[in-house]
Amino acid sequence: MCRAAAEKLPQLATAKNAFRFVSVSNALFLIVRDPRQLGRVFIDASGDGDLTMWAGAPWELGDGKGGMLHPSTMFRLNAVAAGAAEARAWKGIPAIMEAAERDEGMRFLRKTPIIRPQKNSIEWRANVTQVTNPDGSPVDGTDAVQLSHGEIEGRRQIRDSFAFMRARVPSFRDAYIVDIPPQLGIRETRRVLGDYVSTEADVLECASFNDTIGVNGWPIEAHVAGDVLFKWQDIPNARGLKARDRTWVEALRKDSPPRS
Repeated sequence: MCRAAAEKLPQLATAKNAFRFVSVSNALFLIVRDPRQLGRVFIDASGDGDLTMWAGAPWELGDGKGGMLHPSTMFRLNAVAAGAAEARAWKGIPAIMEAAERDEGMRFLRKTPIIRPQKNSIEWRANVTQVTNPDGSPVDGTDAVQLSHGEIEGRRQIRDSFAFMRARVPSFRDAYIVDIPPQLGIRETRRVLGDYVSTEADVLECASFNDTIGVNGWPIEAHVAGDVLFKWQDIPNARGLKARDRTWVEALRKDSPPRS
């Protein structure tokens, strides 16, 4: 279905220069070689609310008070020791980090490393970085200067964290990096303010709505300064939050209006 729809779209229609908001007709024109094309529905798939901003719809940056979740740059390892997955080798890594901080004065930008095996047990993924600006604030993915800094800082942290893992964790002594992502993993920037904004309580209480169009199965995962905080639903009695139709926007806020 998507491929069939894409075939009908003209080429050279890049979003940044293709859209402008027309307040008179409340429409978004797709500006390409043939300027007569007019869409009825536009889906903002930018991840940063770019189209929403260009259209003049309401939004806020992060929590609206200057706070945003910290981004990360993940990486994948290969040649991890056989049997490390079965031995749950990741369990001991936080204690090794704590000892290095306590006894050697080492500093880690983030506690709670998430390091787990992939389908092939000698290949692991590592989510251990927390990319910040020099002042410790989270990198803003809508700021080109901050984003450029973040791309470099994320790779620096990969270098340092991988060196630590190889030196201190026996299972990773012979491992090597097999994959680094092409770009920084941004967790949030603009939050679109729809007719309804979901709340933390909606997620934890697995809210249901009459206009459900999908289900979210993830808990609250807050990448705050220096750590990762999880808040879980009532497992095993929980099920996913049932996402609402077009009036629903995924932007978790404790101060949102109560559920309707």
